[in-house]
Amino acid sequence: MRRTLASTAAIVFLATGASAQVTPAAGFVPPNDTQALRVGMTLFMDNTTTLSPKGRDAACVAVGAACVENFTPNAFNTPRAYINVTGSISHIVTYRITPDIAGLVAGTSYPYRLKYAYAQFSLDDWIKGSAGNWVRLGQHGTPWHDFEEGIYRYRFQGTIFAERGGYLSSADRGASFRYNFPSNWGDTHTGIYNGETYAANEVNQGKAWMTRVSFRPFARMDPLYRGLRVSMYYLNDRYQSAADLPAGTAQTGSAEKTRLIGAVTFEHANLNAAFQYLTTKDQTTTLGAAPLPFVREGKGYSIWAVPKQGAGNVGWEGLLRYDHLVPDTRSTVIPVTVVGSNPNNVTFEQQERNRFIAGIAYWLPHPAGAGTTAVLFDVDVLTTGPGVPDATGGISGLSGSSNAAPQGQANPSFAVSAPFLPTRTLKTFSVHLLVNF
Repeated sequence: MRRTLASTAAIVFLATGASAQVTPAAGFVPPNDTQALRVGMTLFMDNTTTLSPKGRDAACVAVGAACVENFTPNAFNTPRAYINVTGSISHIVTYRITPDIAGLVAGTSYPYRLKYAYAQFSLDDWIKGSAGNWVRLGQHGTPWHDFEEGIYRYRFQGTIFAERGGYLSSADRGASFRYNFPSNWGDTHTGIYNGETYAANEVNQGKAWMTRVSFRPFARMDPLYRGLRVSMYYLNDRYQSAADLPAGTAQTGSAEKTRLIGAVTFEHANLNAAFQYLTTKDQTTTLGAAPLPFVREGKGYSIWAVPKQGAGNVGWEGLLRYDHLVPDTRSTVIPVTVVGSNPNNVTFEQQERNRFIAGIAYWLPHPAGAGTTAVLFDVDVLTTGPGVPDATGGISGLSGSSNAAPQGQANPSFAVSAPFLPTRTLKTFSVHLLVNF
């Protein structure tokens, strides 16, 4: 009996000792399920001088139309102030909540709005051979913005080409999926969104499908060529269905809203660059007289280059960008009446918008963390098509506003129905500051 008990005790002791020496398989890294909450911020500030057109002060405005513009506008602005709340519930579930300021309201201040609010679910436990695969639910970035702004980091100067033209939004409410191709060949991001932007409610039963596919043709070649990517983006949405139209209004076609972008981008330690081509189609009764909807097809391209001092994304950088946009490609003559001998043979397609941006930036070192700070000096020049001087009458959905927005942040808008006026050249000089951590 004693011998049996002694043998049993020895076996238990040896088994316990052996189990204490078992280690995880070589190369295995257990997932980090530590819950975390982090708070950061993104701040855009600038001082902008409007070189052209000149402005009119309050006393001049009181005189009326006879007053000649008499001063050069200059203003300090705060276009953006994010508060970023990010964190993780586990290695699978992460989240982001970002309130942001909206435009300045006269007599009050900058009201806050919600920019991002989403949960992200990692799929890397189930998708083998690549990393960075996920599903997002909530109000989050749209596929093209997430891609281009990962390469073009000068949003603090102004928005990207398609957004500045009024064709895309940086965020919307919906669900999307991202998959990274194995071996760094590229990725795809696709989703279903409301389609009304993050700043508006859904207005009909239609949903916007957005998808982007990017491919690295030289992913396995010399590092110099790996930074080349070819990308395609497509958005398909509907303004309204027949059931949404006012009584007595006919439905023509499918009230389409489409966006198609083809792009070639290049990333290198000394240069980021891109060329993209955009086509658009909009059909909506709000742009034309009932009962027929107004259909407008646009096209344009943007080319930009950012020469850099070197790797690390710090130091001096240049910024060169040129945007060309034709909001309406029809070649028919605009039916307006003019005074005197001014020309009246301007067509839709001549009303182009051309923007040139040139700047130099310094990105400060950030040795203690991932925060970034940059200062940018730039000139932004926006010119438009000829317009029709002294025009009366007009045409629905076409007129450019006579006064372009300051700071170069937006193109002149299209009025629903107004005389087709010539739009003045907008030229600004700005000093921009970015603080992000």
